[in-house]
Amino acid sequence: MDAFIMNKESQEETAKQQQQLVETWTQRLAGKQFVEKAQGEQAVDEQKQFTAASLPANHRILKGPNAMMTMDYRPDRLNVHLDESGQFSHATSG
Repeated sequence: MDAFIMNKESQEETAKQQQQLVETWTQRLAGKQFVEKAQGEQAVDEQKQFTAASLPANHRILKGPNAMMTMDYRPDRLNVHLDESGQFSHATSG
């Protein structure tokens, strides 16, 4: 019984962390355009744009509503969803 309670508490804590991750990055990326910045290019306007380097280490960028992705579940991974034009759409975790 104790293991069940501890597992449930662990799951609840993981869910809170996931929600916080998504909310934090949704606020940071709202209204911004994704740009693939190569070495030597001009600076990114951080008020309007973001790059993969500005995201947490464990992330993936899904371009378009029908983007292909692996189905492995990683609770600490940030999934950044873009629309067809590369504009931030929403974020999920997993």
